[in-house]
Amino acid sequence: MVERRRLSFVDGFWSFVVGGVVIASALLALDPITRPEDCLNTAGNASAFDNPVWDGYLVLAVIVWFSAVVVELGVLATLRRRRAVDIALRATCVLTLTILISCECLGLLLVCH
Repeated sequence: MVERRRLSFVDGFWSFVVGGVVIASALLALDPITRPEDCLNTAGNASAFDNPVWDGYLVLAVIVWFSAVVVELGVLATLRRRRAVDIALRATCVLTLTILISCECLGLLLVCH
């Protein structure tokens, strides 16, 4: 007889949490400029990071993170035996938080532009 694994509260949130920690750690390590007054180019055409390549990497990281969250929610909806209300509530919460945090992260790219 196959034993069923108990449903966990964090099912559907793993990629959100892990991706968020990775992006937050990267931003803490890279220490981007957060105020327009601190920009190197006052004309408004500089990067918030010491290396401008990180502008593209941050966008890529956010896209990968968002995609992983969506895929995990899809897997949760199809493979786990949860009620539709639970899945919809989890999806709404995690997608809303991901979008809000992503907009805040990508807002760093506009500080010096």
